[in-house]
Amino acid sequence: MAILNGTLVLLDVAAGASTTPVQLDLQTEATLTITQEEIEVTNKESGGFAAFIGGKRGGSISFTGYFDPTEATNTGLSDLVSSFDLASPGFTDRLVNFTFGTAAAIDGFQLSGNGIIGSLDVNTNTEETVTVSGTINFSGSYTMSFS
Repeated sequence: MAILNGTLVLLDVAAGASTTPVQLDLQTEATLTITQEEIEVTNKESGGFAAFIGGKRGGSISFTGYFDPTEATNTGLSDLVSSFDLASPGFTDRLVNFTFGTAAAIDGFQLSGNGIIGSLDVNTNTEETVTVSGTINFSGSYTMSFS
């Protein structure tokens, strides 16, 4: 039985002017949540049991990492903040491309798509490392591949 080591699962993000996802800087954790809304269709033929059909699908990825003010290669805080380009109207210019999973689907899994950064937090405690955390909410469809 193969068990996947969480260290191998990374979040790559193309934020700001970039179009190709690159590794989010100094990641410590990430959580993938996939959702499916239910539409209730309970009726007299369901025999007194609740019945549902599938509705909207979506998801989100929450992430946390350390802040490196000298980072120039990976996606860092300045790249994520630039996705909040408030000077431009509309939201399509604020979408980010993401890939979440192992380096290759054959090594475990990969999920990719577009999303919008729903939240971005910078946490600073006295005599502790500065961390950056946030959430990417899916926009549109996504693809997922497994080994």
